Amino acid sequence: MNLAEQTLLAILQKREADLTMRKLTNKDHLIDFCSNDYLGFSRSALLQYRVEEEVKQYYFHKQGATGSRLISGNSTYIEQLEKYISEYHNAQSSLMFNSGYDANVGLFSSLPQKGDLIIYDELVHASIRDGIKMSHAEALSFQHNDLEDYILS
Repeated sequence: MNLAEQTLLAILQKREADLTMRKLTNKDHLIDFCSNDYLGFSRSALLQYRVEEEVKQYYFHKQGATGSRLISGNSTYIEQLEKYISEYHNAQSSLMFNSGYDANVGLFSSLPQKGDLIIYDELVHASIRDGIKMSHAEALSFQHNDLEDYILS
């Protein structure tokens, strides 16, 4: 066993000893109170039916994005969906992201500019922290739910 394998094995053994080893388990038989699917969309028969009908209505010549939208992943369908969403919400425009994580990274890495200041709760989601790190703005955190922590600093 080489040094890298020994190191990884030691880390795994420590996690098992500390009871911090995580393992995948199938929880399909349980009621879901802990995921991001708080509206139950992943188990909705009606939504599954409507998605299947939507797929039948449109011809998709690609099964996936194939790359970023700027390079090769854009489509007429997604542009129509963004237009529908912006009209539905009476907004000037909309922009689809594949996840909330990517939306936060995209927003915080591009909107704040050099000279801007982002003040954020220390317990914000990791996606916001990652986006802030990629921005050119200065950033300061305050203790969770305590704006006076920043003000008094």
